[in-house]
Amino acid sequence: MPPGNGFYATPGKGLQEVRFAYVLNENDLNAAMDCLESALKVYATTVMAVAQVS
Repeated sequence: MPPGNGFYATPGKGLQEVRFAYVLNENDLNAAMDCLESALKVYATTVMAVAQVS
């Protein structure tokens, strides 16, 4: 899942965005959703850890 800023010509645009693709293969789509789920869990624990240190 590439960051959205690579899509824009204007510097700074898309830093808080990601791009999704329309996937025709259901197995690929399920694998992508599993990847996103795992990434969000890691992100959530990282954000909490940083918040506790601050």
